[in-house]
Amino acid sequence: MSTESMNLILAKNQRIDTKRCLLRKITLEDTDDMFEYCQNPNVSKYTTFYPHQSKRDTQEVIANIFLSNQLTNWGIELKDCGKIIGTISIVPRSKNEFEFAWAIGESYWGKGIVYEAAEQLLQLVFELLETQIVCARFLKQNVNSGRVMEKLGMTYWGKDYIQDIKDEKMVEILKYGLTREEYQKNNIL
Repeated sequence: MSTESMNLILAKNQRIDTKRCLLRKITLEDTDDMFEYCQNPNVSKYTTFYPHQSKRDTQEVIANIFLSNQLTNWGIELKDCGKIIGTISIVPRSKNEFEFAWAIGESYWGKGIVYEAAEQLLQLVFELLETQIVCARFLKQNVNSGRVMEKLGMTYWGKDYIQDIKDEKMVEILKYGLTREEYQKNNIL
């Protein structure tokens, strides 16, 4: 078991390389890239945020979410062009549980990029942080996120209904999860 704190381990992992991407911290310099995909209603319909109406909206999100929670949020930057195309987060739910969340530009859907990023973060949370559970939730109609979770080895854990903050309708969400034991079995640690 590691003697380092969760925050120290996360601080040591501010930049994570994948084959095609660099996971790195979001800054205000990323406003234009983030605005490009966050203004798209097709992206925001699967998230908890409204489409950004201005770059100022994007700057507020960067300042209030990404800069204030830097340890658990990464931008997904394409190595070949240096552009931020999405974000991925690991939200601590308890000492032994993290929840994944992500958003990515529509033109990058179905290309395996979220899987590539999430796979690296699974390794971080299970192997370095030694957590016991990783879960993720998604709107039922967002089948691409469900496929990413299944490819990561997560299995269906149930459903729930929540009130969508954007239109106040009840929406069905599906929860997928993976235990440390399952991860170790799948990855032969």
